[in-house]
Amino acid sequence: MLKKQLTVLLAAIFVCTAAVIHAAEVTLVKAGKPEAVILLDKKATRSAQMGAFELQYHVKLITGAELPIVTEAPAGKLVIKVGGENGDFKDEATRIRFSKNRILLTGGDTADYGKVDYKKPGTFPSVNYHWKGSLFAVYDFLEDYCDVHFYGLAPNDTTYKKRSTLRVTVKNRDFVPGMDGFRDFYDDYFRSHTIKLTQRDQFLWKLRWRASVTYAKVNHNTYSIYFSHWGKAKHPKLSAAFKGKRPELFARGYEGKGASCGVFLESKYPGDLDLPPQLCYTNPGTIDYYAREGLTYFYGKNVLGGWMNIAGSTSPDKNLMPRFPGKPYFYPYEGNDSGMFCKCPECQKLVVGDSFSNTKFKFMNAITKRAAEIDPKANIGFATLAYGETLPFPDDIKIDKNVSVELCLTNYAWWHPAIYNASIKNYEKWVNAMKGKAPLTLWLYVYGPQHDAGVHYGAYKPFPLFYPWQMAKQMQRFNKDGIKGVFAECKMPANYLEAYIVAKMAYDPSINPDKLISKFFDDYYGAAGTPMLQLYRIIQDAAWSGSIIPKDWKKDPNIAYGPNGRVFSPWWSTNLWTREVNFNLGSHERIKKLNALIEKAKTLVKTPEEKERLNRFIKTAWQPALEGRREHDIYLQQNQVPPRSMLLHPVADGANGDPMKVDWSKAYKTEKWLGIDGKEVGSTSSLQVVTDSKYVYFKYHDARKPWLNEGLWTENIEFFFTDGSIYPMYHYAHGPKAGSKPVGQIYQNINDSMRQNDYDFQSRSVSIPTDKDWTLYISIPRDRLPLKNNIMSCDFFRMRHDGKKWHVSCWQPTYTVSGNKGMDSYGKIFITPFTIQDKDFKYLWKNQATFQVKDPAASDGFAGMQIGKYSWYLSYPFPKCFPKGKLKLIVRTRLEAKNADNFSFTVHSWKAKKRVIGRTVPANVVRGKKYVDFEVGTASFDSDMSLVTGAVMFQRKWHKNPEDKTFVDCLRFEKAE
Repeated sequence: MLKKQLTVLLAAIFVCTAAVIHAAEVTLVKAGKPEAVILLDKKATRSAQMGAFELQYHVKLITGAELPIVTEAPAGKLVIKVGGENGDFKDEATRIRFSKNRILLTGGDTADYGKVDYKKPGTFPSVNYHWKGSLFAVYDFLEDYCDVHFYGLAPNDTTYKKRSTLRVTVKNRDFVPGMDGFRDFYDDYFRSHTIKLTQRDQFLWKLRWRASVTYAKVNHNTYSIYFSHWGKAKHPKLSAAFKGKRPELFARGYEGKGASCGVFLESKYPGDLDLPPQLCYTNPGTIDYYAREGLTYFYGKNVLGGWMNIAGSTSPDKNLMPRFPGKPYFYPYEGNDSGMFCKCPECQKLVVGDSFSNTKFKFMNAITKRAAEIDPKANIGFATLAYGETLPFPDDIKIDKNVSVELCLTNYAWWHPAIYNASIKNYEKWVNAMKGKAPLTLWLYVYGPQHDAGVHYGAYKPFPLFYPWQMAKQMQRFNKDGIKGVFAECKMPANYLEAYIVAKMAYDPSINPDKLISKFFDDYYGAAGTPMLQLYRIIQDAAWSGSIIPKDWKKDPNIAYGPNGRVFSPWWSTNLWTREVNFNLGSHERIKKLNALIEKAKTLVKTPEEKERLNRFIKTAWQPALEGRREHDIYLQQNQVPPRSMLLHPVADGANGDPMKVDWSKAYKTEKWLGIDGKEVGSTSSLQVVTDSKYVYFKYHDARKPWLNEGLWTENIEFFFTDGSIYPMYHYAHGPKAGSKPVGQIYQNINDSMRQNDYDFQSRSVSIPTDKDWTLYISIPRDRLPLKNNIMSCDFFRMRHDGKKWHVSCWQPTYTVSGNKGMDSYGKIFITPFTIQDKDFKYLWKNQATFQVKDPAASDGFAGMQIGKYSWYLSYPFPKCFPKGKLKLIVRTRLEAKNADNFSFTVHSWKAKKRVIGRTVPANVVRGKKYVDFEVGTASFDSDMSLVTGAVMFQRKWHKNPEDKTFVDCLRFEKAE
């Protein structure tokens, strides 16, 4: 009985003592002097070593005291043990344990005992396939116990409160990360940082954000099959991978076209115009190849040119994708980032519209099945992206249980309600279909308007988009839906807070996002956090309110409309941020309100760190936003001035490509060249242009002495050409030295990734520099220029740099900093006869009165169509850039109507309120399925005019029959006789 009472008493004492320990504090540093040591095992993992260094470094930042790192525990000191005692871990989990004079910070680690040098990032534990639980335990300890927070890439993005005494609350903690497949990040906006960042800074950023890859992460991984079976790579190591030519494994339909398959592959096969942009997904050999490549990695080896060995620099015997106990294994496959697919009949069978999903995921199923046939005991799966043309859910394919899918979501576009609804509908299809199967993971684009501006709209300076609360809301949903991994492609530093939220909530789904966001502003800006939080909130709320969306995008809440009309792939939207939309967000009224918050924040920041962070925000986000607004206002003003254009009538052939044999008296001579801002800069440049049936000839003249001692890129003339869109853009540069050669380049936007390659214009040139001036004669074959329907956008720049500043003049002002920007402001060249297609028509009451329809009889497969009960609803408003001069107008048209006598085409002047030209079209001439060329008349056209399609008439009355249909394929403009 006494023994029993004693046991109860001791138990009670133990409980009370435990309670006291739980509520107690432990002192690490007191009055600037260490009270603890950091203990490592003599054979410590790389993760533990890194954790010890990070703990030591940050405690010193806080207190100025350096905790010694030891391998034997001294008597009488608090010991912080980092690593070890982790034999029971089956995850990359973390553990924080307090006991008498001891704190244990440990976790699941990869058994890698290489030495870490804290100064050398190459010795740090890897993000990929390397567990770092002990290191993450240290970061958990620093954040949750020491109030250290890692908000970004730069050293000053780490926040902490300086104090001479550091105490931590006794609180045990065991933790397993939420998304355990992978958490990874990529800074896609590195050039925008205002401070120099090192490779070490980038490595530390990823580790501190708990980046880690265990399984199912995917990226493009097609390279090895090219090195094995397309041809010998022009590379000393990869050439050894060639086993024999097998063209049937690759996409067909691109022979001789020089189709882009990415800079990496193109550099290994320079000049190969047959290089296929993709693989054949239905060829059994392709399927067998990747099944065997996946098994090679599963067995602990690798392939030259394969995953994580694309340069062939690693021995094939090295294990680059180790298996983790209790975790699934997925070998990654993703095709080239080309947006192009095999055109063979088998691959095209399951194609639906622009979606290649059915074919792609049937291919992934086949790889998985083939691997199981080769080795039934290998528990291997395969992972791939649902990306671009393969992001739509494959309704006709049941995805194999061993295929993991990583969805590429343009979630930064979800402020557009219809885009969001369509994207979520597609996302939910994936979530529901993958339940109980292989993991579903995400590739998120944590972007803002800077991406759309740079890739699609001439690189205007954008107003920023911030959306931390929306990003948190998205992450809450992804966690709830069981997403197992996330890769965030981030626009740092612009959207670093949104990226930070992704990192934190992927690691710990239980975090309260509102508290997380509020703490960021308090930590980062101090007392200025309140106005800065308000700034972020105002911008987010304005974007998500729908108020910035143009009126014509709101026609139907169930249909997504954007800059180019209806968006047929709304789940992949990367071009919504036009100048108009962006500066609806950055309106004058909103900027005034936000600027007041910035000025208030300036008065509230106190510490040097807070001041530096606010200044960095102003330099990277706010100052460019204000400059962008000013430039946009200038753009709007200048946009009232018609952009420059030139009308060329081909001369008789005879020069045969020799620019010195051209009769320049028949040339078009450009107007006075201006600065890029449209202001007079005293330019002495001029350009004459002539064309015949095969070549375009240019004669450039500068009435100043050229600088012959300068290099090409500091003294030149540069031409830029596009087909009217932004990309591809063709760039031609020539210096003044006699006998010098031009440089040609092509810039392409492939799946929103910029590609720059050499381009051969096949030009002929003669440069004549003198002590007084410079004359340059050039000829370029027309088939080497992006003439589309005999129209192209272009601009010409005289570029000079005197060692201190640029002296730039141009034909058409672009209101940007350089020639390869501002493409949406270029002038135009029109060569007769030129054609205007249906995409440029105006469709009033579109999809009710007028339609853009598929029509196999039309020249481009599409036509404009007006219902018979309407008149003047289908039209072509002449744009401001339409060339001056008399032209003959021909309309290619047809009519479907049982009872009709005629209809009409009229060019109407809205200003003069009268007809300019017009003709009645006899119904019997154009009735049927075949298009007829009908001459309307000859006139000089301007932007005050429109060509309108008149009513269908029967017995001298407007018939108004809804069954009648007038079709217009295109308009053709010819030289007036």
